[in-house]
Amino acid sequence: MNKFKKIFNPEYFQGNIKSNNYFEGWYYKLTNLEESFSYAIIPGVSLSDSSHAFIQVIEGSTGKTYNFTFDLKDFSYGTNEFFVKIGDNVFAKKSIKLNLKNEEFELSGIIDFDEVVDFPKNILSPGIMGIFSYIPYMQCNHGVVNITHKTSGQLLLNNIKLPMDNGYGYIEKDWGNSFPSSWLWLQGNNFENTEASFMLSVANVPFMGSEFVGFLGFLYFDGEVHKFATYNRSKIKNIELNGNNLSVTIKKNQYTLKISATNDGVGTLKAPVNGSMTSTVNESINANITITLEKDNEVIFQDTSYMCGMEVSELSDELIGKINKGS
Repeated sequence: MNKFKKIFNPEYFQGNIKSNNYFEGWYYKLTNLEESFSYAIIPGVSLSDSSHAFIQVIEGSTGKTYNFTFDLKDFSYGTNEFFVKIGDNVFAKKSIKLNLKNEEFELSGIIDFDEVVDFPKNILSPGIMGIFSYIPYMQCNHGVVNITHKTSGQLLLNNIKLPMDNGYGYIEKDWGNSFPSSWLWLQGNNFENTEASFMLSVANVPFMGSEFVGFLGFLYFDGEVHKFATYNRSKIKNIELNGNNLSVTIKKNQYTLKISATNDGVGTLKAPVNGSMTSTVNESINANITITLEKDNEVIFQDTSYMCGMEVSELSDELIGKINKGS
């Protein structure tokens, strides 16, 4: 597959199976219609001294996490269409097939996705990273696959049926050699009153021997994607973190985006350092996020999403102060 096809299709496997000090992972979020349960399923590969494939699972209602490790030979991927296969588990743009089992946890089933909303692309912005999509050797790259979609089918959890008809789903991914030294991440797409989707990622980014605080995100509603990112001259005006409570204000031209989030039920996942899954990150998929978007000081969107994803990692007072000063 040529380089430009990969750039415009971040869902495809971006790496080389013979690489070293490299990771790649996809993030599938599933929430049922009643919002009584949610799961995040994270398939991926770690290419290092102990190369392997993996699937991690977060259970929203309990915060428990499960890690399944596979031999690298059990990992395969599509080159003319997007799919990733790890053992008997298959991950694609419009479906997911699970067959996971250990001593305490068993999850299986086939879930289909429809009413898929793609992330918009153009030559200057082939993905959520905008023009940065063309820059090689970034420490960590980010891609949005499905902004939102509806689900159908059912999961089987320890022989208990979990219906997924008319539920909500979301897909994104990361690849590179390591996660940032500090970051925050928010995601929600099952809003109370609107068919909307939201994601925000703020991170300390190493770049050309230096570093900067960069961010990217979007708010989708009424069929339109509003992008907020470093590369389109959006500015974070304020971040406040108080325990489990986070608030962020972002300004772009005549738009002001206000975010308020509270997490609950944090679980621990494995995270990459130089391709090896030797670090950890705490994530909640039971957070609440309230979004307000103003245009010329008039509210044009306001709603709350439940059972959301939220990570806050090493977001020190020093870094928050740096962001709030606009450096």
